[in-house]
Amino acid sequence: MTKYMVAVDGSEHSNKAYAIAAKLLTNKDEVIFVTVGQKGKGAAAQDLLETWTKKAEADGVRPLYLACMR
Repeated sequence: MTKYMVAVDGSEHSNKAYAIAAKLLTNKDEVIFVTVGQKGKGAAAQDLLETWTKKAEADGVRPLYLACMR
């Protein structure tokens, strides 16, 4: 089993990183989504992680866990 970490910030680079990880995944692999939020703006970071979780689940990808660092 392989674990992939994808940093998400809403940029095109995030989209490309996820697309590459999704192509490499096998059934037992997992994806960790990480974002960095500004102090006092945790809701925006949480929304971003929820968006990526939904996208991953729709693609059949199993997110391992989400991390929001501040």
